Amino acid sequence: ISDNYNELFIIDLGLCKPINDLQDSDNKTNEIYGVLPYMAPEILRPEPYTPAGDIYSFSMIMWEFT
Repeated sequence: ISDNYNELFIIDLGLCKPINDLQDSDNKTNEIYGVLPYMAPEILRPEPYTPAGDIYSFSMIMWEFT
């Protein structure tokens, strides 16, 4: 998010799972973590994850704010 002076702010909406929780799980490498309505389609399919997935997810969250 940016303000009127084009300063950027990192936001955290609490939709992520902390890394510690992922590391403490019993080698659950095939599980998907996230909130389904905001997940990019390639995350749900066996496709490589790209930065476009982050943009998609962020856009879906911003859409909810409008």
